[in-house]
Amino acid sequence: MVVIVLKVVASALVVLTTTAIGFSIARRYRDRPRHLRQLQSALQSLATEISYGATPLPEAFASLASSQPAPTDAMFRAAAISLRKPGTTAAEAWQVGLERLLQESAVSIDDLAVIRQLGAVLGLSDRRDQERHLLLVVQHLQREEVRAEHERLQNERMWRYLGVLSGLLIVIVLV
Repeated sequence: MVVIVLKVVASALVVLTTTAIGFSIARRYRDRPRHLRQLQSALQSLATEISYGATPLPEAFASLASSQPAPTDAMFRAAAISLRKPGTTAAEAWQVGLERLLQESAVSIDDLAVIRQLGAVLGLSDRRDQERHLLLVVQHLQREEVRAEHERLQNERMWRYLGVLSGLLIVIVLV
């Protein structure tokens, strides 16, 4: 009797664990387009702050950190804090912010490839040039968002089912 109960409990744990893994992977597919949209909005706001408000970068980053939803707010908060340290360049602060974004969001390293290059321009060129670079990055993110939405449609449901079904397969094989 005890053996049967242990088998049922172990089987339930296996199915729950694989289901949770599958749903976790599916959540990343679901969240990636939303995070890319948030990033686009934030970069458009940064372009506005730089071009029309002539706001210095530390203040612009802090302003965006308070006005953007998570996880984009963490990126700008980390960049603002880093930029306030003596001797830190805008490019270094930008990299710190992007690393934080990678940790806290569903965006991938490939999504941020063009955005990383943006750090070299921030604070070093005139306002119009910075605005132009920001808007080019936004266009790139729009293309990535379309691709991410396509991947979401293809993979989100598959990973949910795969999590549940792999757990059931393991239980069947082991029992």
